[in-house]
Amino acid sequence: MEQKFIIKNKNNKYERICLLKQKDFKKSKEYNEILKQFKTGQVEIFCACRNKDIEYKYSVDGKLYPAMHNSKSLHNRNCPGYSNFKEICLSNPAFRYETEDSDIIIANLLETHRNTKMVLNSSYSSAKIYNSEESMTLSAFYKKVNWYSWYQMAYAPCQYYLKFEEFQSYVVSMFKKIKIRNKRCTLDDINKGKNDINYFYWEYKDAEYNELYDNYKVCGINRYYKAINDVVARERNFSVSAEVLFCANEKFRKTYNGLTVENAQKAGYRIIVAGILSTKPYFKALDICFLLVNKYGLFVESTYEAKFFEYIIDYIENNHSKNKHVFFRPWSFGMSLYTDNHLEDAIIDLVEEDSSIVVECFGMDTEEYNLRKEKKEQTCNYRMLSWNASKKDKFPDIPF
Repeated sequence: MEQKFIIKNKNNKYERICLLKQKDFKKSKEYNEILKQFKTGQVEIFCACRNKDIEYKYSVDGKLYPAMHNSKSLHNRNCPGYSNFKEICLSNPAFRYETEDSDIIIANLLETHRNTKMVLNSSYSSAKIYNSEESMTLSAFYKKVNWYSWYQMAYAPCQYYLKFEEFQSYVVSMFKKIKIRNKRCTLDDINKGKNDINYFYWEYKDAEYNELYDNYKVCGINRYYKAINDVVARERNFSVSAEVLFCANEKFRKTYNGLTVENAQKAGYRIIVAGILSTKPYFKALDICFLLVNKYGLFVESTYEAKFFEYIIDYIENNHSKNKHVFFRPWSFGMSLYTDNHLEDAIIDLVEEDSSIVVECFGMDTEEYNLRKEKKEQTCNYRMLSWNASKKDKFPDIPF
């Protein structure tokens, strides 16, 4: 991912955003003109991530450097100038930026669809995101895709969070930025290519048993952007074996303490079905997973999280402060604010205060869980906004 800079004329007649470190841009006439104007004192240069308050200078040998010492911690964590940006890029080998200077994600996905036993085994893994050094399961992959997409949207300059339908389309649009490592091309390229594989992310509607073929027909809604702010919704369906569907349902049930996909829908929750389809001779699922999302489309690991995160996002929306209070779920351990290996349920970056708030939803009341809860509270050097859902406490007051 390239760091962006604001070039501001000292007379305030204009300002523009440029990629000053990009190799191709450095060869351009515009770059040489900016350098000339800077040397003659006509323009100032600021990082684009924080509203023009981190100034940059040019050294004698033409290298760009921050004017203020120790300014790396002041950048947004989504900016390559941020102190831990390299760690964020590289800390999760199975789902990471391709390089420090790239906005392309490389994912190493277990090809469970090629082996039924692997599908069965992977579907019974922990409810927490599984992420080995080498590869990740399909459900872990799509959860990361959801959180990564939300992270990009949360830091985008738009004033409001996208609603469910728009965010589903936004996730699909991010397929252009996600590569499968062994395929060496993006999900979007794979879907548009001549191969027989299709990656999909639909809202789930229902599943109907087909006695003739001894399989199930799954119906869902595919949403995507036809143009900016123009969301297209199409009802689609595919066939899936009873075994693969059972694995996905069982994984969902274990994640949400016995809650089934059907009961979640009846309770008003929206469900995403995502996976890999074989497109020839017809749409047949090779592997699928179900994701429970809140009303904004953000993946949650419990119904408690769904309620708590909606409460926080609603508050930010009602106060029109999305760009001041950036709420997101960390998709990489390099983002963690804890001093050990714990990962927060969510983080709120207070952009104007150069600080952050750790968000935790405590949903269990066992001895082991409470010990982990205490350790999180002890190792957190930041303000914590927590809700003890298992005690049926009221939602806490939001401190901004």
